This record gives sequence, structure tokens and C-alpha cells, in this order.
Amino acid sequence: MTEAELTASVPVLFIAWRQRRSLPPADATVAPRCALTVLALTGPWFGMDKAMCFTLIAIIPAVFTAAFGALRITSPAWRRTLVTLAPLALIGT
Repeated sequence: MTEAELTASVPVLFIAWRQRRSLPPADATVAPRCALTVLALTGPWFGMDKAMCFTLIAIIPAVFTAAFGALRITSPAWRRTLVTLAPLALIGT
């Protein structure tokens, strides 16, 4: 789960930075903060006992981060593919 959360967070930070002037204020505030929260909670700087707990806590901001990233994909075919494959990959792991 940690790899999927990190994979969703880094592109969202990049997207939020590139579109910072055109994003609505709520998106410009919430999306990067959720991505940074995921990075902070799922990073390798905690012991295993805390890392397991923080990974579970990071699911909620990770969902917001992934939704923001999926909405910013311009091609409907790519968006459908990503939104279909992401849950399958999470269920498979």
C-alpha cells in the first residue's frame, strides 16, 4: 500500500505546482497538503510499529490525492484505465 500511496502523491505535487494559478483555492490548498501528509506518514523514517499505524491513517489523504490526480488526466481513455487498474492493483497486493 505504501508504494501506491507514494506513487499517487508525487505527481499530484507536480500537478498542483504547475497549475497553482489556475486551480480553485480549495484544490490549491487541499491537494498538495494531502500529498505531503501521505509522504510524511508513509516515509521510511518511522519504526515498524508506528509505520503500520501511520500507513493505515494515510489512506484517507491518499484517496483525496488519487482523486485529484485522476481528475487532472485530460484523456478520458487514460482516466478510465487508471481508475480501473488502480483498485485492481490494490486488491491484488
